[in-house]
Amino acid sequence: MSTRRSSFDIFSEMEELMERMRQSMAESVGDVRSWRPQQSAADRHGLLALEADGEDYRIVADLPGFETEDIDLRFDDGRLTLTATNEVETNDEHGAHSRSRHVSESLYIPGTIDADGIKASYQNGVLDIHLPIDDPVDSHRIDVD
Repeated sequence: MSTRRSSFDIFSEMEELMERMRQSMAESVGDVRSWRPQQSAADRHGLLALEADGEDYRIVADLPGFETEDIDLRFDDGRLTLTATNEVETNDEHGAHSRSRHVSESLYIPGTIDADGIKASYQNGVLDIHLPIDDPVDSHRIDVD
């Protein structure tokens, strides 16, 4: 009897493994809400370049050829997700041609982010995102009656 797995199962397992690794890394650092990257750290994750200055994260993505309305940007549960899709039409000596472009990138943002303060701008093919870092909630002792 064969125990073949579908590719969907393999990808689900890979996603679960990545989540366990992320959790393990967060635990080894300590309280992830108080984690701050190095002062001038810059890290590139595919399309997204992440920098931090202590007060906020700055993420830059190069997206030449897209329009603002082609870009979908979401922040949910500590993860920033960028999706951009457009249709490019060209005319040449062989006739009219159309092709789709689609990019998608997701990045886990460590620490606590003030989601209401996130700002993004797009100019000359460069998406610039600012995510303000929230101060972690100070712990305090609770008296038990």
